[in-house]
Amino acid sequence: MNNRQRIKQGVTSDQSGVFFLWKAPSTVLFLILLKALMVRLNYHEANQVNTSKLEVIGMTTKLYQLKTVSCPSCIAKIEKMLMKTKGIQLAEVLFNSSRVRASFEEREVGSQEIRNLIEKLGYQVIGEK
Repeated sequence: MNNRQRIKQGVTSDQSGVFFLWKAPSTVLFLILLKALMVRLNYHEANQVNTSKLEVIGMTTKLYQLKTVSCPSCIAKIEKMLMKTKGIQLAEVLFNSSRVRASFEEREVGSQEIRNLIEKLGYQVIGEK
């Protein structure tokens, strides 16, 4: 079967030469989901912050373990509040592990103050590293 016959039958190939059925609904759905996942992974790789550079300029990075964080809007609320605080350069909530990573200057804001800010929003801090 040549390529022209494959295309007529709904079989095509990607650039690597792997053939698949493009008319099958489950294959199309799988390819759409795969593309969305690849885009999301590329976005997160591009937006990762190298915390080692922050430590060189006198920053302290701590992880705060929270009781369960249940929704994406909770993440946004915590990150927004922390980023508004003077002395905090990076605030990131890790949804799956319910942790907050904060990089800050200790001379401007203390670890206990960050902990108090998080608890003031209603999220219990159960540990700190």
